[in-house]
Amino acid sequence: SSGFKVNNSSSSNCIAGNLIAYPNPLTSQQGICIKSQNVQSQLSWVRVYNSLGQLISEKRMMINPGDGIPIDLTLYNGGVYFLNVEGDIYSESVRFIYIPSENSFAGPENCN
Repeated sequence: SSGFKVNNSSSSNCIAGNLIAYPNPLTSQQGICIKSQNVQSQLSWVRVYNSLGQLISEKRMMINPGDGIPIDLTLYNGGVYFLNVEGDIYSESVRFIYIPSENSFAGPENCN
């Protein structure tokens, strides 16, 4: 089984070492924005786990500082999820809350 580490957060946004994830909570019409504190881009595995540690989504993509990552959770129940970004330069996980809504998924609106 694969494991991951989640750093403690002390603000309204989820901040985990090099990553900031927002909006938090996330609704189904939004994608989550990931801001990297690193100035380097990296090819990464982006994985989403549910609160039981089960992998529910996985994709390989280039992560640039300030990228928005579209995550469609419309098929899943509301609750706590973990986003893990794993690459050669850094690997971090951040926790977020998903609240389902009646609107369809549109992806991140603006990650600036």
